[in-house]
Amino acid sequence: MGKVPPAQINNEDHRQQGYEEVIVRVGPGLGRKQRFSGTLLAEMEQTGNERDETYRAYRTRTEKFVVHHERSEAHVDTGPNAEKYRTGWRAWVGDWSADQSWTRIPADSTLYIADDLDALREIIPHKLYELVLDAVNQPTVEDLDI
Repeated sequence: MGKVPPAQINNEDHRQQGYEEVIVRVGPGLGRKQRFSGTLLAEMEQTGNERDETYRAYRTRTEKFVVHHERSEAHVDTGPNAEKYRTGWRAWVGDWSADQSWTRIPADSTLYIADDLDALREIIPHKLYELVLDAVNQPTVEDLDI
């Protein structure tokens, strides 16, 4: 048998500790790929009138926190009644004006890196932060006396 390259040994050690290779897309549209070693702590989706957002929070093997924030494509009404239509579908009932204009905003995603939990709190929604805290406070291995 040949020698195993050191990088493969480290990757296997990280997998055994619960870390996996994570590849995400960052930037507008398809963007570019970024890769790191981490473990998923929490995920949250928010749906709005114009676009959806997904947050995924990871802990890296260097004990930093990474947040991948994806925003779906948006179709934004820029016509004369734009503000009214942003209040929800009920505003549309009975008002099918031909005088409408729309702007398309492409999907995009961003990667944020936080050195600690205090820095993380500043960049993610409060509900997601609570989920991350719960995950961080759970033991990675629980020994059962059975």
